[in-house]
Amino acid sequence: MAETAPATELPVGTLVVQPAPPSPEGQADMLELAGLFFVSALVIFLARRLLDLFRVDPE
Repeated sequence: MAETAPATELPVGTLVVQPAPPSPEGQADMLELAGLFFVSALVIFLARRLLDLFRVDPE
């Protein structure tokens, strides 16, 4: 049988990862995204209400 090399012991350490500090550009982008989401939801709601005005029931 072939002999295997002994395993080398590596030191075990702890890596602490912290989130990056909030950037003003990122916060502005998120605010713009939230605004666009709200406006698009409002447009869809109003478009559905407008279409309901012209709906004819088959009764």
